[in-house]
Amino acid sequence: MAKPRIPEDNDLRELRRLAQIAQVNATVADPSVFPQVFSNMGIRQRPDPPYGYLGMTTTRPDENSAVFAFSYLNSDDGAPREDAFLFEAHRPALTH
Repeated sequence: MAKPRIPEDNDLRELRRLAQIAQVNATVADPSVFPQVFSNMGIRQRPDPPYGYLGMTTTRPDENSAVFAFSYLNSDDGAPREDAFLFEAHRPALTH
């Protein structure tokens, strides 16, 4: 597991806002653009080609955490790929 990333205040507010999109025990899909807050924290979108960005899902396993997953389609082999990050609001930290 990678070292946790500690968000700056503005990024922390945005991560909390994004986490609130899904209710606890629910998952929400968002096919829009890659959120800037992740780029701010050094998390980059995979290069296109070969990875076509499909969108982000947000899952809330409990009140204090959210999982942000970025989905891609690999044009080389047609297989899906995903990068998932756990956000823990009580720490606060983002872990890959």
